[in-house]
Amino acid sequence: MRILFLTNNFEKCQGLADWLDSIGERTIRWKKQIRANFLQDLAIDFVISYCYAYLIREDVIDLMKGKIINLHNSFLPWNRGVSPNIWSFIDVTPLGVTIHQVDKQIDTGEILVQKQVYFDDRETLRSSYDKLHEEVQELFKVNWDAIKKGEIVGEAQGSGGTAHSAKDFSQVKFLMGNERWDISIHDLNMNMKTTCVCV
Repeated sequence: MRILFLTNNFEKCQGLADWLDSIGERTIRWKKQIRANFLQDLAIDFVISYCYAYLIREDVIDLMKGKIINLHNSFLPWNRGVSPNIWSFIDVTPLGVTIHQVDKQIDTGEILVQKQVYFDDRETLRSSYDKLHEEVQELFKVNWDAIKKGEIVGEAQGSGGTAHSAKDFSQVKFLMGNERWDISIHDLNMNMKTTCVCV
C-alpha cells in the first residue's frame, strides 16, 4: 500500500513511519500542505496524519473517500485541537489517545479506536506527552491491519466534548511557570487552584 504520512513533528512521529516501512508499506513522509492532484500524481492509497499542522483540504478528503485517518493525543471528543495534553489537566477531562477518520472539521471525524490513559500527579506535562505518543503508536500498530482493510466501523463523536485553539493556549501557558513542560501535574494543579482561568 502506498501511504502518505503527514507530520510536522518528525522527532516524535518518524518511528511510526519507519515501522510502516518495516512491515512492507511504501511510506512517503510529508510536512507541507497537500492538494488532491498531488495525491493523484503519487498514486496514494491511504493518508495518515499525525501531529500535522495543516487542516486537510476538502478536495483531498473527497478524493480519498474515507482513507484518511488522524492520530490524536486526546480521548475524543475531549480536547480537540492544539495542545490536548495540557487541556486534559486544566479542564479535568478524560486523558487518552484516539485514531479517527478525518472530516472537514478539526478532530471531529468518526472514532475508529481509542484508549483511555491514566496519570498520577508526579508526572510532568512532558512525560505525560511522551507516554501519550507511545500509547497512540501502539494502538495504531495493533489496529493498522484492520484499519487499512476497512474492517473497523467508525463511531460518530456526537455532541459535547471540548476544543481549544492556539489562542486559548496562550492565555493559560503562564500556569506552567518557569518549569514550562517539565512542571509536575501536582504543581500545575496547585497553580490552577490559586489562579482564575477564564478561557
